Amino acid sequence: MGKAKLAHEKVMKYFDEIGFNCTTKNCREVTLDVVVDGKSRKRRLDIADNNPNIFDDIEVKAYETGKVYATKDILAEVAADAYLIKKEGWKIDWKFIDCELSQPLREALQKANINIIE
Repeated sequence: MGKAKLAHEKVMKYFDEIGFNCTTKNCREVTLDVVVDGKSRKRRLDIADNNPNIFDDIEVKAYETGKVYATKDILAEVAADAYLIKKEGWKIDWKFIDCELSQPLREALQKANINIIE
């Protein structure tokens, strides 16, 4: 099974387990426009309710490598999520399944006011 398919299955399983209370039509793989470093870009959220009264998101990381590092791509996701929190009032959690986060990533998430679920 491919990595993306396995990760998708873990996200779906977690979505079902937590009983995410979605108030909008679609709460899986929601894409939003964000601005990071003055540039517009898209941010795809794994589990999100973009009802303006709720704005709740869970980003799921399910890596087979065992550890999630503060890579350029991951830090771009952190920056996009920080924008959503600061500018649009989102509550964002990052859930780590079968993996752990590096200390630099932990610090970046904490600085961005992103809740960590291990």
